[in-house]
Amino acid sequence: MKKPMTRVGLLVTLLLIVGCQQESTRNAPVRTSSPSGQSTAPQLAAAEQRKMALIRVVQAIPAGSTVDVFADDNKVFDALAYKTVTPYREIDGQRHTFHLRPGG
Repeated sequence: MKKPMTRVGLLVTLLLIVGCQQESTRNAPVRTSSPSGQSTAPQLAAAEQRKMALIRVVQAIPAGSTVDVFADDNKVFDALAYKTVTPYREIDGQRHTFHLRPGG
């Protein structure tokens, strides 16, 4: 009776390994859904070739007012309300300091 369980355990382990290997080699656009809508990120390889970075912001500060998001001195997203999820945006792949400032 222990042999069938061993075979089942081995089969499940092999399926998990194969499934993980296939997922890790996938290079396709990432599609996500949130209450704010659907978003699609470009393929990572395409962004890397252009030396770009992909950013996305989730505004989780329940302060009641909107915020603007800056990468250094450049506004990347504006007037984000609480619970807003932005679409992916490409910015240059350099190092940036991000700041939140009151919206507007």
